[in-house]
This record gives sequence, C-alpha cells and structure tokens, in this order.
Amino acid sequence: MPDERTTDAIAHWAPRFIAQGVDYNDFVRTTAPLERWEQWLDAWVATGDMHTQQAVEAERRRQRLTAGEAYVRAALCYHFAKFVWLVDLAKRKVTAERAVRTLYAALSLLDPNAQRLEIPFSRVTMVGNLRRPSPAGRYPLVLLLPGLDSTKEEFFHWENVFLTRGMATLSLDGPGQGETGERMSIRPDYEAAVTVVLDALRDRPALDLRRIGAVGVSL
Repeated sequence: MPDERTTDAIAHWAPRFIAQGVDYNDFVRTTAPLERWEQWLDAWVATGDMHTQQAVEAERRRQRLTAGEAYVRAALCYHFAKFVWLVDLAKRKVTAERAVRTLYAALSLLDPNAQRLEIPFSRVTMVGNLRRPSPAGRYPLVLLLPGLDSTKEEFFHWENVFLTRGMATLSLDGPGQGETGERMSIRPDYEAAVTVVLDALRDRPALDLRRIGAVGVSL
C-alpha cells in the first residue's frame, strides 16, 4: 500500500500529467509499484531513460520524427520526476538539468523547433523557449507561464495547441521557476518579469505584439 504522499500524488496529478503528454500506460506502469514517496523520482527517471533509449535508436536510424517524439516523452518524465520532490536536492537538480537537455534534443529534431531566449532581468537572466509556426509570417504571441513547480519543459504539447492555430508561443521560466529559479527566487510581482520579456520581443518582425495572450498552469 503506497504511503499517503504517494497516494495523493497519483490521485491528484494523473489528469495533469496525461493532459501535458505523459502516456497513460507510462503513468500506470511507473506509479503502480511505488510504496514510498522517496521512490518517485527514480521511478520516473527510469521511464524517461526508456524513452531516451528509444530516441537514440531512432536517431541512429535517421528517423527524426520518431526520435524527437521519444525525447519529448523522456523530457516530460524527467520533469515530473522532480515535480515537488524535495527529498534529495542534488538528485533533483541533476534530473531538472536532464529535462532541459532532453527537450532541446527533441526540439532540434522537430518542426517547428525553438529558439532559446536569455533575457536580462533584475541582475539575472530569465530563460524561455520561443516557437513560431511555419511558414514564415507575422504571428500573434501566446505566453505560457508556469506555476510553483512547473517549468517550460512541461509545455511542449500545450505549445502545439496554439502553433497549429497560427500563434507563436513563448514558454517562460520566470522568477523562481526552472532554469531561472536557479538564480532568482519566486516573487509576487510576476508582471514585472512579463513586461521585460515583451519589451525584449517588441522589435521582432515575426511577432505581432498587438495580439498577445497568456495561459498558465499550477497545482
């Protein structure tokens, strides 16, 4: 019988994980054997490693789409492995870095790919991923904003919802989130960070900043 923390995580997070692209079978297979919360990260990392191996094999066969999709699945597993998991901070940091690297491996193989943005803010650098539809044009922008322990690595499938409808997306690691969170704590005036981001994008001809939307996710 799983402990209370693990039981609550499985019950409350299943819809979110699956909505963001985790395969239902992966969710069940990964969580079913768990008995203690301490096992959560390693179990999800193992599932991520399985998808990473599939991606590597597909790349070897020059199957770019198959490899890219497998890397996306792996990145999601690494992201959710360390999701609100504070048992071992060193292990959590390593897993977070794997999520970042693995998603960039995916994006390098998929269309549209992403441009990594590093935007100065309050003496640190915020990081975001900008994606634009094909073909070249001028597109409205949707900002995808994480919650307390979300990061830009969670948003690939959500980005595609907007990209297929002719909108560019920017998934942001804001203050206290993801890569930016390594250098800056979360802060209540999140609008200050968003303002700086929009100012940094205002001269890009591919973006129509007269038309901006924002969506977010949290616990």
